[in-house]
Amino acid sequence: MFISCLFLWQIAVKAPKVELLLKQHLEVLLKPLWRVTNVYTSRRDSLRDYVSTESGFWYTLTQKDSTSSTQKPAVGDLITFTYNVKDLAGNVIVSALENGIQTYKVDQSNQDLISGIRDGVKLLSPGEKATFIFPSYKAYGYYGIEKKLGTNEPIISDITLISINQNQ
Repeated sequence: MFISCLFLWQIAVKAPKVELLLKQHLEVLLKPLWRVTNVYTSRRDSLRDYVSTESGFWYTLTQKDSTSSTQKPAVGDLITFTYNVKDLAGNVIVSALENGIQTYKVDQSNQDLISGIRDGVKLLSPGEKATFIFPSYKAYGYYGIEKKLGTNEPIISDITLISINQNQ
């Protein structure tokens, strides 16, 4: 049932006219998972408000560094960050320790990162941490992670942006 709920949810997010037809159905199906406040801009779990993006994933800031600048990564910047991968039940699939500190040249690297991570880090400033919920098409999709994550499963990821070295 959860897979069909997520599928319907993705349709509603991607096709605004379909939302009117599915809204009541989705609210009934997703009520145990989300308290729907606005179909396009935010979701609330029992602890946090989530903001949806045009790319089709959701996030919430869990740590904001008030001393950091509002600088966000731009194309060509070299950033360092950490991230983990969890299933929707919160079980850790790949820990931040296993992944280590990642270095990534924004939008100019063929680094083996899922598209959700590549898009998500661009929303953070140095010192900030956020929890992201990525649908399967922004995560590991059809392939999953061998013996750890099945195919077409959404994931949760905590990302911490450590630093940005601006492209000179």
